[in-house]
Amino acid sequence: MAIKTEVIFNSDNIILVKFTSPFLIHFIVYTPWGYETFKDYNLALLFFNERLEELR
Repeated sequence: MAIKTEVIFNSDNIILVKFTSPFLIHFIVYTPWGYETFKDYNLALLFFNERLEELR
């Protein structure tokens, strides 16, 4: 069973990554201050956009 990672968005040092394994799917948002994990894509995307606005 393979573990797959896929970069969904990469902008201004903020990266949204989809992490897929046979048993779970997580979305991880990496920022210059750390990272947050989410099970829901919409929440991850909202967090990503909020951090992006903070940098602008």
